Amino acid sequence: LMLDKNVAPEKREAEVVNLLPHFLQVAENLHGEEELASFHAFAGEIAQILVLNIQQKLSNKPAEEARIAVEHFFEWKEEVRSNKGWLLLKSIYILSSVDSFATQAIIESELPDILMKCLYLFAVLPSNPKNQKHGEEAAQSSFQEIFTRIILQLCRQVKCVEEMVETRELQCLIIALTSLWDQCSSS
Repeated sequence: LMLDKNVAPEKREAEVVNLLPHFLQVAENLHGEEELASFHAFAGEIAQILVLNIQQKLSNKPAEEARIAVEHFFEWKEEVRSNKGWLLLKSIYILSSVDSFATQAIIESELPDILMKCLYLFAVLPSNPKNQKHGEEAAQSSFQEIFTRIILQLCRQVKCVEEMVETRELQCLIIALTSLWDQCSSS
């Protein structure tokens, strides 16, 4: 699957996002990873689009506002056209399990770095369940499960782990979680 590289980035992104519901439908009906093995270029393309979209959600926003923006972007919604983040996330999940070539393309897009930023925001600034409706809580838990599985699948590759270890966000996450642990265990 190759898309025209001469098309404007916005139009190219729209074309890829429009393909995702069809891709997911086909991918979920396949019974083996072999059928998806030639999708590594597509995996890299989707990962780059996801990175750019997350960067836009994080850009020039306070941490709490950035977390909310990314969380809403990832949540599954009834209206298919407003599911861009969910579709990208679910596609990355499927493609990261295909083979090492697809996973490598995803890693090279710098997706692990941006996922570490998101993980930091989700862990340090968790959602307030009191402010959520019942459907929002279910949507959030469904994207969190896939988000976690993506990180775990990517971490099967040494290069990904090496990149994540060098991110400032992982260091900050460890410090923040250690601090939270100390607060909880001292009570």
